[in-house]
Amino acid sequence: MNATPALSSLHLYPVKSCAGIAVPQAYAGPRGLQVDQVLDRSWMLVDPAGVMVSQREEARLALVRIHLLQDAEGMAIGVQAEAPGQAALTLTAAQVLPDIRTVTVHGRPVPVHATASRAGRWFSEWLGRPVHVVHQTEQDVRPIAAAYTKAATAQTVSLADGFQYLLASTSTLTHLQDTLAGGSGSPIPMARFRPNLVVSGSAPDAEYSWRHLTIGAAQFALVKACERCVVTTIDQNIGERTGKQPLAALARSHFLDMPAPDGSRIHGAVFGENAVPVVTGLIRVGDVVTVLECGTPRPFRPAR
Repeated sequence: MNATPALSSLHLYPVKSCAGIAVPQAYAGPRGLQVDQVLDRSWMLVDPAGVMVSQREEARLALVRIHLLQDAEGMAIGVQAEAPGQAALTLTAAQVLPDIRTVTVHGRPVPVHATASRAGRWFSEWLGRPVHVVHQTEQDVRPIAAAYTKAATAQTVSLADGFQYLLASTSTLTHLQDTLAGGSGSPIPMARFRPNLVVSGSAPDAEYSWRHLTIGAAQFALVKACERCVVTTIDQNIGERTGKQPLAALARSHFLDMPAPDGSRIHGAVFGENAVPVVTGLIRVGDVVTVLECGTPRPFRPAR
């Protein structure tokens, strides 16, 4: 008997490129996962020119641990950032300034709000370079690419790279680990891929044919396989790059070269599927994943 796919873990990353938080339940909203007042990837670092700063340039951001900050009633009202050798930093709505500014995320302009300077000083001290912290409020509307809006109930996204959700499969990860150095390589943890929705109980690579599914009270459309970058080569426990894996293995087994719905081209190693919300609602670890529609599997080939 085939196992029933289920949501095995749930993650949000309130401060883009810092460590994630595993939670037992969250609201799958129009802009991304949300726990009370804390939205996935609603805080971000930028350089003095307003360009996004991520683990791609600063691997040490992986060592910044993020914790939910709760009020007396247990509601998450913000986050606390911790890094080795530094006092904890609190990020809440109280740090957000009325000033609206435009920053750059992957070459595209994005509106955000400035924050109190002490947050920028904290991260500047940690990284040894000047950076500022910005925050996306509900006023800061960032649309997703128009080609993907037909599948979504909402057309806006947080400060994530491009989509509200990233889904990954434990069985696909296990299969990838088995291929590394003939099965003798060091295990690659799921944290390297920074997903929001982790599914277990499905066949390896099954997610690359899924198009619509439900989890708990929410429904998602899987719209684009996720191209991977050097962040997957960073050990999230030490904040350092450790070699070419798993990108090299993915280039042999999960390389795509095909047009994307928005007119761009997917050309690279992929792991996981980007998803947009069709129906918003509460989801919990353990929820059954019901696949409503499948399509043609992604046409993987080895990199040339």
